[in-house]
Amino acid sequence: MKIPSIAIIIASSLDGRIAFPNGGESHLGSNKDKRILDESLSNVDATIFGLGTLKAHQSTYLVKSHYKNGAIKISKNQPISIVASNSKKFNKDWSYFTQPVKRWLISSNKNNELENIDFEKEIFFKNSWSETLLNIKKAGINRLALLGGAKLINSFIKEDLIDEIKITI
Repeated sequence: MKIPSIAIIIASSLDGRIAFPNGGESHLGSNKDKRILDESLSNVDATIFGLGTLKAHQSTYLVKSHYKNGAIKISKNQPISIVASNSKKFNKDWSYFTQPVKRWLISSNKNNELENIDFEKEIFFKNSWSETLLNIKKAGINRLALLGGAKLINSFIKEDLIDEIKITI
């Protein structure tokens, strides 16, 4: 069995800081950039990012539908949002936990229980991302978008798992 196809989809400002001090969705790029991002994310089954990215933004990007009349609305079909974290300490007040997405957690930490945090599924990290991604594939994920952070992206690159890279500056 093959692992899911993986695309890195990231945005960066010239100074490398895109998160607002109080978290929330970053507002970078042109309308064309946002449309391309929405099209890219509407074609994946799931997104994955690390805890540092979640802490910085306190949310995930919600895919928008773009209409011919110029209207833009949050899509009813959102990819599954996967957080990769060995820590299971999450702030219940983050808007992430009220966003209309299915949430999964990947962790190698089998000791701590998730307390009152809304993750539909927990997948345990195996010996490598390659092995872990086989379990994700078995769960029905065929196309995965890697949204950040640097440590997580680097770990995927080290295992030569990236099929595509899309960067907006």
